Amino acid sequence: MLTRLAAETRADDAAASRRRVAWLGRQAEEEATLGGVLLDLSERARPIAVQTASGRVHRGWVEAVGEDFVAVRTESGTDALVRFDGVGSVRSQPGGAITTGDRPLVVDASLVTVLRSLGPWRPRLVLCTGPKAEAVAGELRWVGADVTAIRLDGGGGLAYVPLAAISEVYAADRLIE
Repeated sequence: MLTRLAAETRADDAAASRRRVAWLGRQAEEEATLGGVLLDLSERARPIAVQTASGRVHRGWVEAVGEDFVAVRTESGTDALVRFDGVGSVRSQPGGAITTGDRPLVVDASLVTVLRSLGPWRPRLVLCTGPKAEAVAGELRWVGADVTAIRLDGGGGLAYVPLAAISEVYAADRLIE
């Protein structure tokens, strides 16, 4: 009788433990954020594909996650910076642990902050402003309070792009070291 009671108690404890694990998993999923998912994928060094709202696909690895953007080191070795509101979807390769992203971001860099830090180096960038807008390509000249200036390729003039309109940035050279 005591053996049967002990076995029933162990079975009840195991069932309660499984319910607790399932509940914690559901809770983690409900608290997930895009930034948290991207951080998890970055720590696992999982290859991803970021489909943007404009239809571009950046395949590679998460290099950094900021307050409002993800930096993807592409398969070709360049960086693509995609603002979260410009992300259509993020796909990871099959296999591995499930990523829930249920933790707060602990970063203090925004896409605008990164662009400002690049100013002195005058990199050649492509700025994309949305699904219907034309991409602006050229040398970064300066970043102001709410606008940036790009010297257009081919000896063209300057293009002024509102910072709030930029959904993604990519370059021929590495942006993040």
